[in-house]
Amino acid sequence: MRKILGWNHVLMFALLLGMWGAGARAENPVDKGFVIAELYVWNRIADFLEIVRGGVAVGPACGAEIALTEYAQLGAYASNEQGVTFPHFFPPLWVIPHLEGDRIFVDHAGKYWTYSVGPWRKELSQDRDARFPRKPWDARAQVGLGVAQLYVDFDADQIGDFFAGFLGFDPLRDDKEPGTLVKREPARQLGRGVSNLLTGAWEIPVNIDRVNRDQGGFAACSYGLVQGLWRFGLREVTGAFEVITFPFGWTPIIEPEFPFQPVRSTDWRVNPLPFQNPY
Repeated sequence: MRKILGWNHVLMFALLLGMWGAGARAENPVDKGFVIAELYVWNRIADFLEIVRGGVAVGPACGAEIALTEYAQLGAYASNEQGVTFPHFFPPLWVIPHLEGDRIFVDHAGKYWTYSVGPWRKELSQDRDARFPRKPWDARAQVGLGVAQLYVDFDADQIGDFFAGFLGFDPLRDDKEPGTLVKREPARQLGRGVSNLLTGAWEIPVNIDRVNRDQGGFAACSYGLVQGLWRFGLREVTGAFEVITFPFGWTPIIEPEFPFQPVRSTDWRVNPLPFQNPY
């Protein structure tokens, strides 16, 4: 009796949570709070990853330079290079600037030589397309290794933007903000995910019964059972994914959206993952 009562409570909780999620269609403070919090975390991570840029170039190169700012620098080098700069040194996270619409690789090429001491610099030309970028307040270093160059830069503007972001400021105006192109519903996604996790097993008897009514008992015991197991597995995996990622408030991956949905807008289907939906 305790076991039956326990399962009744679980089922009732799933249904109520699903109904709560299903009813959260209009924008509400909970959804808005989740979206703002998620974007706050996203923007701090993006700002942090923009602090450091790396670079590599190939071609004859000799020398080195190090600088704390353009007023405290020392070095000399000559090169005939083709190079590229890129965000930080962890390629899997390059997806963040890609999703924000920023260029990942910025290339340059040409002959260049220079020497610098303190605030003074002498160089072959002012052509910025022939060398790695330099900004007045950045700390940077580069070294020529005969046939290649390595470069690293710490962007002072991005450092300031990163710390200002914790106080709610955005000096570089590069933070993402909630938009109107896509409606975000974290509360609905959480309710949908929990409902799928706890009631997904009902896909098995539902599909057996549906196939039995349409195609007979033999098809129900074979095709209906296999389809029910497949859809049960998909709902469980999708439910776990939607619970973990619920702050994003994405559109449904599986439709019908809930296992117990009397009015269906479409037949059973799996939608593409909504990673690329803009804010």
